[in-house]
Amino acid sequence: MRYLCLILVAVLVLACSGKSITRAESVHKTKNGDTVETDGGASVSKKGIVEMVQENHEDMVDLSPGELYLDRVVLTTAKDSSLFEELRAKALVEAFENMSLGEKLLAIGEHFMGVPYVSGTLETEGEERLVINLRELDCVTFVEYVMAMALSFEDTAGDFRSFTRQLKNLRYRANERVSYEARLHYFSEWILDKEAKGILNTTNQTIGNATMKTKVDFMSTHANLYPVLQNNPSLIARFKEIEGSISAHEFRYFTSDTIAHIEHLVENGDLIAFVTSTPGLDFSHCAFAAKRNGRLYVLHASTRENKVEYSPVPLSEYIGQMRGVTGIVTARFR
Repeated sequence: MRYLCLILVAVLVLACSGKSITRAESVHKTKNGDTVETDGGASVSKKGIVEMVQENHEDMVDLSPGELYLDRVVLTTAKDSSLFEELRAKALVEAFENMSLGEKLLAIGEHFMGVPYVSGTLETEGEERLVINLRELDCVTFVEYVMAMALSFEDTAGDFRSFTRQLKNLRYRANERVSYEARLHYFSEWILDKEAKGILNTTNQTIGNATMKTKVDFMSTHANLYPVLQNNPSLIARFKEIEGSISAHEFRYFTSDTIAHIEHLVENGDLIAFVTSTPGLDFSHCAFAAKRNGRLYVLHASTRENKVEYSPVPLSEYIGQMRGVTGIVTARFR
């Protein structure tokens, strides 16, 4: 997530937005139709957020003057806070506290089913803002919002402010203020950041059947696709440093042809990141794992159906329909 609405070029499906997949990339890739992201299946209509989304689609407004969230950097609407409160109420009714974290993530994610896929929602005019837009999602912002909600519901307060803090912690590097360069654009860094913060544990680092050796440099070598970098060329050097640090890490992953054989290792709510063969990039999509009828599916923001939904077929079949995807990295929320 979490760049590109202005970008009509692209490469792959990096667009899944808000935490890179570079968030940015995600966006243009889809726009270009150059990729692969996901095909979605028929979604199940569940009374939830999507019904409210259709009622009101006002422009984003700044809440900072009277309601300070994170040093006046939050950009959202009253509609988004209302959507959060509605889901928070549902969490109490549906006894989320009695669920495992994985089950909780899927329960929250299902309330977003039908919400439209929209790339580039984190790109704003002027300085970087912590965007909260629950009405339009890409694959990364979907994962971030669901995770932030699950974590905030476990908080004593569990209110919108708690949700905002959790979201900031997921989308940006630790101990850094909200800024474009502090945003976790590449999904490999997003995963590493969550491991360092004790939020995620990559489950296949010792058992994956292949090693992912990626030279990540898409943003610095395609700065013209990113308005912020294009308008601030001095930032490119900083991104080259970030990319060099990311490229020093290796991930073990499961190749596409092995997924049917490792389904038993994956649990409900696990994070699934799709490895891409696109030069300069690491991942092209992300989703939550979902076990249905004994098989592994995914719950995600789909670019094919342009909405949040479950994959129509098991992941082992679905991944074969995703151009440029060579396998998956899995991680479990702690």
